[in-house]
Amino acid sequence: MENTLFPNVDPDSITWTGPPPTIVTAQSLFYAGFAISSFAAFITMLGKSWVGQSLRNCTGSAADGHSDMQRKLDGLKRWYLPVAVGSLPVMLQLAMLLFGCAMGQYLWTINRTAAWVNIAFTLFGIASYTFFTLAAILYRDCPYQTPVSILIRALVGCLTRSDSASAHPVE
Repeated sequence: MENTLFPNVDPDSITWTGPPPTIVTAQSLFYAGFAISSFAAFITMLGKSWVGQSLRNCTGSAADGHSDMQRKLDGLKRWYLPVAVGSLPVMLQLAMLLFGCAMGQYLWTINRTAAWVNIAFTLFGIASYTFFTLAAILYRDCPYQTPVSILIRALVGCLTRSDSASAHPVE
């Protein structure tokens, strides 16, 4: 085959080394964010179905209905459904962080001004989330609860209970 477009270049001497590492990293972050957000949407739809099935009214006497409802509620707690549902916002927040980081890195290779705009908004989002989380940890009446602040409060509560239990042994 004759090379008329680039006559002084030997086609056999050209080797493709693949995309630059920054593009591979950005695409990996995009794919990870997409996978996490897709999984969160998938679990959301399953969770909606699970809750609907658990709360469905039962036929029979009122006593049978109450005992069946109690059994279902106990099962929801035993199988940690509230934890699974509570993890969905965390997954979406992580996906948004990955998208922001990926977009910043990708735009950096194309246009630095656009990259700085993206990075600024991503950092603003991180700073806002950090502020809301710290405010909710420090002030119990703060309405800006986040999954992270709830987790930290629960861990601190568990640690303080275990410390007070070990400080005052039961005889």
